[in-house]
Amino acid sequence: YLTSDIPFVSIDRRFGAGILCVSSNNRMGGWLAAENLYRRGARSLLRFQMVNSLGCEVRKRRKGFEEFCMEHEVTYSCLDFR
Repeated sequence: YLTSDIPFVSIDRRFGAGILCVSSNNRMGGWLAAENLYRRGARSLLRFQMVNSLGCEVRKRRKGFEEFCMEHEVTYSCLDFR
């Protein structure tokens, strides 16, 4: 479909120029997830997700998650599965 003339909009995947992408604020989503767990008493966090080779907006969740943990000195690990 990337080489066809059929117009489409991608969700959370960036394919390049000319293909629109709709995405949420994934960095903030990662931050909020870590914050929620921390506020509920968790002090050692694990974040995992499936990733692929495509340009993926959801990878920004890891950044937000890590930013929260580092700023609040929370022990954490991140696992990416392919």
